[in-house]
Amino acid sequence: MNKWRRYLYLVVDDVNGTYPLRRIDSSTLFFSRNQMQTPYTLVDTPLPRPHLHFTPSRTKDGNGALEFFGFFGRRQMKSLLAAVDYKGVSHMYDAQDRSIHGIVSPNEPKHRNPVSLASR
Repeated sequence: MNKWRRYLYLVVDDVNGTYPLRRIDSSTLFFSRNQMQTPYTLVDTPLPRPHLHFTPSRTKDGNGALEFFGFFGRRQMKSLLAAVDYKGVSHMYDAQDRSIHGIVSPNEPKHRNPVSLASR
């Protein structure tokens, strides 16, 4: 079984107040041992288009921020990424299923249904 993840997921605080999630194919990041002998010129490569955007709740002054929790899950299947903002609004992205789930806060009476990204 391969120890490497197929994709690298990158979340960055964007200038417009959102947090784009980019999915980068990890096979493009490293050379094999025999390719290392040939000198290469480094070239700036643009990031891929965002896979989706996380948007935090805004404060009265228009600011907002999210805290992210790294990939977690059961056993080997660590494909869940959670984000929480200052109001306690929480979302969980499942990288394997490509779906977003709302995380119920203690004050909410029932669970929200997941939204699938596969149909988009």
